[in-house]
Amino acid sequence: LGTAETELMDMTNAYAAFANQGEQFSTGTVAHIEDKFGRTAFERDEQPERVQSAEASYLISSMLADDSARAPTFGSSLNISGHDVAVKTGTTNDNRDAWTIGYTPQITVGVWVGDNENNPMAIGGSAAAGPIWRESITTMLDDLERQDFDAPRGIVNVRICNMHGEYVESFIRGTQPDRCDPDFRQDDIDERRRREEEEERRRQQEEEERRRQEEAEAEAEQEEPEEPEEPEEEEEPEEEEEPEEEDDDDDELTPEPPEL
Repeated sequence: LGTAETELMDMTNAYAAFANQGEQFSTGTVAHIEDKFGRTAFERDEQPERVQSAEASYLISSMLADDSARAPTFGSSLNISGHDVAVKTGTTNDNRDAWTIGYTPQITVGVWVGDNENNPMAIGGSAAAGPIWRESITTMLDDLERQDFDAPRGIVNVRICNMHGEYVESFIRGTQPDRCDPDFRQDDIDERRRREEEEERRRQQEEEERRRQEEAEAEAEQEEPEEPEEPEEEEEPEEEEEPEEEDDDDDELTPEPPEL
């Protein structure tokens, strides 16, 4: 899980841009200093950078602040009573890092749990970092009034359909569906389900055929008789060549006696 390492301050400031409707400030530790006479000695003055549209930021905040959508997985463990809070958890491989970052329009809080040796942990994001985050942001919001995420002018709410029925959803203007026909919706659901079932049957058939082929090949290897080893041919001893008889040329070399 995860693609690269990042620091808690950077990740928390990234989520703060959603809270600020797409505008991001650089991080800092001091915002204001007064001298002993109450006069301002330092005032942090920074213009934010637009990093995302207000409409896109609102859609992210709307999804992350949906308590009912979060309930099947987290129950109410991340809900903050009396406030509209967006929150996201995260866990890396082997529970080496546990994250929980959440925000309101007034404040953003990020929590990381891990150790300096990057060892695996027994629990992940919501279980490890979630309780710390919830207690921290609850304390910080005690003296603040509830403030909801305001929808920008480019957001429209329309009634849409899913397999469970109709409900209202937010869209950036121009991207919303143009109709919600119950008959069309049901036909679309049935067609998609039919395609998924056909694909699953085809996959199972291919898997069964591959299994049968592997079994047949294995049986064929077991039934194939082993070829007997051919006996090695014994080398015949080489025949010794008989020595050639020496020609007796003594008779031819003996001169005949002269005639008298």
